[in-house]
Amino acid sequence: MKISICLLLLFFLGLYSSASVMPGYFLLTPLFGQGEIVLVNQNKKKIHSWQVEPNPFYAKIHREFLVYSHLGDQTMRYQGITGQASEIKFIGGDSKVRFRYSDKYAHHDFDFASSDTLLVLRWVPLSKKEFSRIFGESTPYKQLWSDEVVGLKYKSQFRKVNSWSLSSFLDPDDLTKEQKNLILKGHELFHANAVSYSTTNPFNSLPAITVTARETNQVFVIDYRTGKLLWKSPKNFFSRPHDARITRDKTLTVYNNGAVDETSSVLEVDLLKNSVIWEYGSQLPLIVRWQFTSHELSGAQKLINGNFLVTHGVQGHIYEIDSEKKIVFSWPAAASFLKDILGHPAISLFKTEKIAVTKGQIQKLKGLE
Repeated sequence: MKISICLLLLFFLGLYSSASVMPGYFLLTPLFGQGEIVLVNQNKKKIHSWQVEPNPFYAKIHREFLVYSHLGDQTMRYQGITGQASEIKFIGGDSKVRFRYSDKYAHHDFDFASSDTLLVLRWVPLSKKEFSRIFGESTPYKQLWSDEVVGLKYKSQFRKVNSWSLSSFLDPDDLTKEQKNLILKGHELFHANAVSYSTTNPFNSLPAITVTARETNQVFVIDYRTGKLLWKSPKNFFSRPHDARITRDKTLTVYNNGAVDETSSVLEVDLLKNSVIWEYGSQLPLIVRWQFTSHELSGAQKLINGNFLVTHGVQGHIYEIDSEKKIVFSWPAAASFLKDILGHPAISLFKTEKIAVTKGQIQKLKGLE
């Protein structure tokens, strides 16, 4: 009801339109759901679904495979750390598992750097040396978890070919005293929640990986080939961000969740100038702004036609917004198709994307070719 009232208000304010929707498909994965992942077209029609074990976390279509992560080993979850996704499985058209990556330290997100290279976020213990460098030698040591990205080649098995440690890119001055104190009350230094591979970047036009870190309010852009840091967001440029990625235009998009007393926004950033060039959220009426706000999960994707696909993670709601900041598509996607572990309509989505899938791919995914 709240969503429909907000959309009605946006319509009368001239901020809602049904024109200029980008064609494509959605792959929907409910957080902690019963175990159904659904491919849906733009008309909200189910094209195909996969029955997997309970508690799937996130899914992508890669080549002829459905690739999804799920909770698996719950060691880290029992330590009070969220986002565990300790198994990643590749499902063929015959519904059989072709590849399986198991790692109790894997969490949140994954992406592909090539047809046979998987990128995974992992927790790693922050060393005492790094702890003292970041928090000061006078700060009593406390075990914190840092993050790394690993690159894994896969054929008959997974083989690590490279890794990037986030703590090596963090300077003590990146964090305010208040941030450090807040981090020391928890278990994680970064709480990285997204990794994204891009074939180019605005600094040297070479492949790069982008990592989003919620607790430090940072986004890192790393040269994929050399491992050198290309860009790090200025101090508090973002607020508890999710899902940063480099676009085809060599800009950066991010869902800027905001702290508990802040509203969320979608940002597009010129990395060379450290400036926001497009923003959605602050111009909305206050009641709609809070309805748009999600302090957890969520994502933003710039589409080929210039529109932005936005996932409101907590509500499982998908919006498509054009460059003029008009909503052209709005849908409570999770509750429309999916059920949670108790059989109720699903609520939350980690994030989703609008993807281009050919008829041939769909046939292979269904096992018809």
